[in-house]
Amino acid sequence: MDNCNPILTPIEERLKLTREGSGELVNSTDFKGLVGCLIYLTATRFDIMYAVRLVSRFMEEPIQSYLQAAKRILRYVRGTISMRILYNVSEDPKLVGFTDSDWAEAEYIAASNCATQAVWLRMMLKSLFEEQKTPTTIVCDNKSTIH
Repeated sequence: MDNCNPILTPIEERLKLTREGSGELVNSTDFKGLVGCLIYLTATRFDIMYAVRLVSRFMEEPIQSYLQAAKRILRYVRGTISMRILYNVSEDPKLVGFTDSDWAEAEYIAASNCATQAVWLRMMLKSLFEEQKTPTTIVCDNKSTIH
């Protein structure tokens, strides 16, 4: 994929991948390896997380359309390889999490997922010798979740 045409989005708009999809089966081992590499890449490329999570659902019996979706993510990465997030060095690193969800118990789940990510990011900061000493603030938009 070194010479592929880069694209601006990691996944096709309104893409619907289902287990009942029909098409030619592809090599399961190769597909699992590709998805595994993409999962590893999500540690530093949060922008591909949704797309990678979507294709990772279909690792058992991958078909051509699943492989095409995974290759599209690679084309996106190729096109955005020079983009990055730069973090300034600070005396006291402080993470703040934000959640926004708007359906039934989804607020609680979103806040829980945010807390999980905060724990992971705190461990990452610690491994970079920038440990956060204070608690991580998580801001959510729902009264019942806050209570």
